[in-house]
Amino acid sequence: MVLFVGNIPHDVEKTELVEFFEQFGSVLDFKIISRGKHPNFGFVVFNDSEPVQKILSKSEGRRMVRYPDAHQLFVGNIPHDVEKPELMEFFEQFGSVLDFKIISREKHPNFGFVVFNDSEPVQKILSSRPIELFDNMRLNVQKKKTHSPREAERGDASPRPGKPRGGGVRGPSSQGGGTNKPSLGSGLSINSGSTYPTMGNSVYLILLQLV
Repeated sequence: MVLFVGNIPHDVEKTELVEFFEQFGSVLDFKIISRGKHPNFGFVVFNDSEPVQKILSKSEGRRMVRYPDAHQLFVGNIPHDVEKPELMEFFEQFGSVLDFKIISREKHPNFGFVVFNDSEPVQKILSSRPIELFDNMRLNVQKKKTHSPREAERGDASPRPGKPRGGGVRGPSSQGGGTNKPSLGSGLSINSGSTYPTMGNSVYLILLQLV
C-alpha cells in the first residue's frame, strides 16, 4: 500500500521519514522527489493497508515532531518483552525524558530512540557506558546519527569490543509491566499551494492514499 507524502522540508532525509512512519507499521520503502524552490514530496510503501488507514484516520499522524540530534540517543538490543513505559522510567534516572520511540523487529532485538529535553543527559549516558537495563542485559547506546538506524544496529546483540569508558550503569534486576528528530522546519503548510507557520518543532505533512 502506497501513501503520497507532500510538504517534506528539504533538510529531512529518507532515513528520518522511514523512522517516523515505522511507528504506524512496517515500511518497505520511501522514495523522495526533490524540488528546488518548493517542499519535496514522496511515496511511502507499507506492507499492507492497515498503517495507511491508521494514519489517515488520525490528524496527529500528519504531524511530524522533530527534535535536535543532540537531545537524542540511539538505543539498540532492546528485548521484545520490554515496553515503552519501562524504558522511559529507566532513562528518567539521567534526565527528563520527552519520548521514547521503539522500532519493533521480529527476528532481532528491537531498537529505538530516547529523547531528552536537553543534551546533558545524553552526554551523561555516553560517559557512563556500558548501560545495563537488567542484569547481563546490555543496551547498545550510541549518538544519534544521520545514516540509517539499521546500520548502527548491526551486531548490537553482543557487547561492543573495547574497554567501557565508564563504570557502567545498571537498571533494576526485575522486569515490570508496563516514538521524530532533528533540526527545526520553518514555515510549512498542511495545504498545497500555501504556507502557514508551524508551532515549535512540528512539521505538518500532506497525506493522500494512492489507489
